[in-house]
Order: sequence, then C-alpha cells, then structure tokens
Amino acid sequence: MHRTIRFALPVAAAASALLLSGCANEDAPFGIEAGDAFDTDIPDDTEIPDMPEFDEDDLGGDTGDLGSDTGGDTGGTGDLGGDTTATSFDGDWYVDLTDTDNSHNLYIGGTTVMFIEDMGSEGDYCNQGTIDSAGNITLGGCTVYGSVEWTDMSATATLNGDGTMSVTWASGLQETYQNQYAY
Repeated sequence: MHRTIRFALPVAAAASALLLSGCANEDAPFGIEAGDAFDTDIPDDTEIPDMPEFDEDDLGGDTGDLGSDTGGDTGGTGDLGGDTTATSFDGDWYVDLTDTDNSHNLYIGGTTVMFIEDMGSEGDYCNQGTIDSAGNITLGGCTVYGSVEWTDMSATATLNGDGTMSVTWASGLQETYQNQYAY
C-alpha cells in the first residue's frame, strides 16, 4: 500500500501542474490561454467621448451664499472658554501638564470622554464616558488598576476664560485642568 501512495502522489502533482498551467486545454478559464499576455492596447484621446458641458441651471436650484472670500470664524484656539457646546470641551486635559504621568487626565472628543486616574500602578481607566453640552460628565467602562478604586463617576466641567477647565467631581473634589493641545 505504501508503494502505491508513493507512486500516486507524484503522478497527481504532475497532472495538477499540467491542468493549472493550461497545457492542452483549449477552453482555458476566462478565455486566457497559457502564454497569452494581457491586452495593453490603450485607446488614444480621439476614441474617448467628450464630457457633457456643465450647465449651472441643472443644479436643482439656488445654492445660496457660501460666505465671503475672506473666510470666517473657525473657532481656533484663541478663545478656549467660548460657548459651552460639547465640542468646545474637546482636548487632552491634565491637572498638571508638567507631570502628565502622575496627573488625572480627561480626554474629550465630541461627546466621548476617557478618564485616566494616572499612568502609575494606581491609575484606573474609564473609556466609556460621556459629556453633554452643559458640561455634565458621566464615566463608564472603568477598569481598576491597583488596590484603590476611583469612585467618582460623575462631574461637572466648566470652561474658564483663561483656557483652563474647572471640574467638580461628585465627591466634592475640585480640580483645574489644562488642555495639552493649547500649549
């Protein structure tokens, strides 16, 4: 039995190679015979039809005034204490920008909040927090690192005129954060 298998395997391999290469097969897949090259005949520009003329009347109505050529107020970083919409809280906020490894960190993007207690062994991490337009923060999806759990799951944030953000946690802890993106 072992002799039969030893003989059959090389025969099967040779037959597979011949079939895959398309030898002696006039009905090759996709109409490509072995050794055929791809068609590289590229039409010149006289064979390509012209594009239709653009007609502004076909836009479906007045598009309105899109603004002046001088631009407008883009928000920028000049007035970090501006209106209190959820996006105005956007940033990477730390209590101490000179020691970010040991500082509380609030990363806010839109209405999503991530909180990191610190980057040390006691640094709990909450990655499913939210913030609303009034600055109400709710933390969720927290993972405890170390022996002491971060228990403040809600806070109120207020943007200050100097570009900082004041946060008052449910426990009464008050902190002032600086936006790393602003410096």
